[in-house]
Amino acid sequence: MTVKKLRYLAYALVAVAFCACQKEPSTSGLHKDYLVYTAYDTEADFGALDTYYLPDSILLIVLNTVLQRFGGPGEGDILITCATIVQSFMLIITMPLGGITAGTQSILGYNYGACDEKRVMKAFRCIVLLCLVFCGIMFLLAQTVSGAFVKIFTKDPAYIDMAAYMIRTYSLGVLGLTIQYPFVDGMTGMGLVKWGLTFSMLRKGIFLVSVFVLPPIFGATAVMFSEPLSDVVSAVFSGCAAMFLLPKLVAKQCCK
Repeated sequence: MTVKKLRYLAYALVAVAFCACQKEPSTSGLHKDYLVYTAYDTEADFGALDTYYLPDSILLIVLNTVLQRFGGPGEGDILITCATIVQSFMLIITMPLGGITAGTQSILGYNYGACDEKRVMKAFRCIVLLCLVFCGIMFLLAQTVSGAFVKIFTKDPAYIDMAAYMIRTYSLGVLGLTIQYPFVDGMTGMGLVKWGLTFSMLRKGIFLVSVFVLPPIFGATAVMFSEPLSDVVSAVFSGCAAMFLLPKLVAKQCCK
């Protein structure tokens, strides 16, 4: 990437940051359809809500260890370097995606407290649609311009080809995150932390098992399929839970 292109990229990032620094709007101007009045709000102890997660750093350490072991002395270091570039690309996907779902937790939480099942489900569908659009764009970019992204870090053709292949493979299941992220964060926002924890741990557990199972059978680079496999499987479970479990949980809240 030339200096001129880097300058344009820097200008674009500054513009995005400037646009993000907006004054928080007053709630007095909100439409009445978006206001929720509920007795649950005064009794809610948000400080008592805990969040649990398995640090991704542990999973990355395991991933790098497996790459080093099955890649061998010659290829192991190359694979770890490429995996680091892959994680840099994935952060461009997961960080904004996490911001979207975390920012919409209050919408689901308030409507859940108000026992409004229709608005909870409508909000969830809107959040999923928003995530789907974002992940769809990032999926296309990952499959088409991953090589250009790798060139930001290295000009070595061997690294470029390998890292681009790993990005394309690692991001195959990124569309599954459009269900997983909203469901897990939504459950947390509604105070149903145990359910959110369960489905979050499910995805990470599938990833961890795949990391150990795939390389001995298919080779070191097969470890990249651990991410799409965990994304797709967890999305199936989260989608089923959103359709069948979530309405029951809201209905149960209304019976209290």
